Amino acid sequence: MSSCSGYLTRINISDSDYDNTISPNEAVQNESSVKAQDIGLIVLLHSVNKIADSEAITTIKFYLRIFWKDPRLQMKRKKEVRVPFYLAKCLWQPNFYFPEAAWERRKQIIFSVYPNGSVRTTTLISLTIPYEDNLRVYPFDVLSAKLNLMSYSYSSSILKFYWLRQKILFESKLSEFKLLGIDVGVSTRMINSSFGNASYETAWITLNLSRYPQLPILSIYLPALIVVVSSWLAFLLPEREAGTKLSIGVSSFLALLMITAYAEKQTPKAPYIRGHDLFFGFCFATMFFSLM
Repeated sequence: MSSCSGYLTRINISDSDYDNTISPNEAVQNESSVKAQDIGLIVLLHSVNKIADSEAITTIKFYLRIFWKDPRLQMKRKKEVRVPFYLAKCLWQPNFYFPEAAWERRKQIIFSVYPNGSVRTTTLISLTIPYEDNLRVYPFDVLSAKLNLMSYSYSSSILKFYWLRQKILFESKLSEFKLLGIDVGVSTRMINSSFGNASYETAWITLNLSRYPQLPILSIYLPALIVVVSSWLAFLLPEREAGTKLSIGVSSFLALLMITAYAEKQTPKAPYIRGHDLFFGFCFATMFFSLM
């Protein structure tokens, strides 16, 4: 605590007057007329590292910039002050978390205080989040990964999010997907608990990714079609070659089973009938009738 006290004194802030547990608006306004603290957001997408179709999750890395104004931090300096990371805990920050994230890693890169009391932080964040996919049109589907950002301490009456702008730093370099764009917005979420109901501000980011269909077509669908067409060669053989015809049909059937097993490992699962299922159903039906 002594390090915090000394640092606050260096930037002309009295330790007895500054409380990093309450928001700036709560500190400078009357309790009866406290306005919600405005928090500006900017997201810069760094990369989409991995998409696991079998688990319907994706790992993304991005920079999150947060802006707010704290009148208690006004200084007589002409330039901004770069706060060391180990002393950033001495100042108030809008704590946040990602409810849907299965894995998270964050590293604060910049914490700057400007003479007029404005504050800017930049954090590098890596997240693993689920995504939604319409597999009825696979492999021509579009993936939608939605990321929600919420505060775990301040309700919507104390803290308000808004987006300043959104920008893509550079597009995803995945071989199977293409980044179509980013949508951002703000909504309010009601959370029920044993302590009562409270509404929390939620800032959301939606990544839209389209799948390149070339790889599934060349590695799954084209080989399956070749096997089905090859089984029809039995019709060109004379009737006395019944054993050869049966061998061609059975071999083709087993080859199609192997391709189907490989495709099931590569394609995402869904509780409904996928376009993938209809395709292989047609292949098996065609081969069955050719065997008959």
